[in-house]
Amino acid sequence: MVQKIHPVEKPINHYEHDYITGALIKLYSFVKANTKAVLAVIIIVVIIAAGALFFEVRKSQIKENSWKELATAVMTGDQNALDGVPAKYPGTDAALYAQYFKADALYNAGDYAKSIPVFKELTSAQNKELAAIAQLSLAAAYQAAGKFDDSVKTASDFLAQYPNNFALPQAYLTLALSQELAGRKDAAVENYKIMAARFPKTYFSAFASNKLKDLAK
Repeated sequence: MVQKIHPVEKPINHYEHDYITGALIKLYSFVKANTKAVLAVIIIVVIIAAGALFFEVRKSQIKENSWKELATAVMTGDQNALDGVPAKYPGTDAALYAQYFKADALYNAGDYAKSIPVFKELTSAQNKELAAIAQLSLAAAYQAAGKFDDSVKTASDFLAQYPNNFALPQAYLTLALSQELAGRKDAAVENYKIMAARFPKTYFSAFASNKLKDLAK
């Protein structure tokens, strides 16, 4: 008859328990012996954490206030208040947009020469949405100032850099018009054709179709 084999019980290992207990005892002894140093470290950590929290709260408040002041300046048309936003909130998106609105006001007033350097500076802004709008506005400002070659280059660069931007129709319009005004009829015709084909049932398509008829005469 085969004798039943009973499983051997695993001996209780006290080493793990003793190791954890020993570590806790050493930690307690260290803290007790270095109470002042430990408290100093804790205080430093708390101060750093509090400082970081204060910085984030302050940063949020500055951002909110900068947009409020920008909105007020734009709605009231107060140029002095608009100039004050970049001075008071440097490095913020609101400051960049304040510069854009200033350039836009100069453009609308017919002062194209003064709007050009402001638009040009904004084309390198880290805010890519603003940089794109500024570049297209720069192309329009060059065109209005009679600098057609600069307008063509700027509009072409916009199309290359921002192929999916919502303002593509406007970019093609600015490009084609500047080419036409510069005497580059064939190039203008090609871009008017692109406009008519890519943006059907829009103002841009209708404008391009009329231009193609005029240029075919």
